[in-house]
Amino acid sequence: SPPYGKLDKVNYPSSPMHGKHVGDKFLTKVVKRYQPALYVCAHMHENQGKKKLGKTRIVDTGYGRAGEHAIIEITNGKINIKLKILHSKSLNNPS
Repeated sequence: SPPYGKLDKVNYPSSPMHGKHVGDKFLTKVVKRYQPALYVCAHMHENQGKKKLGKTRIVDTGYGRAGEHAIIEITNGKINIKLKILHSKSLNNPS
């Protein structure tokens, strides 16, 4: 699950939760306290992206079934994040 207020907003107009943050408040406290370099989540399908919470880089990899994913490379302590989406054509003919 994403931390509360970061990549956790519901974006379904037909949902009674539309526009509300539904992330985990406990996880927000943990991230703020310990400041890990990287926090990866994927629970919120509609929020592929990356944000910062203090010194922590938060990545929501997106909805894998729709081809969304993240490539995260860590080299010499440097974190490089690339958000990607495979198109349906690519999913049917993987190379």
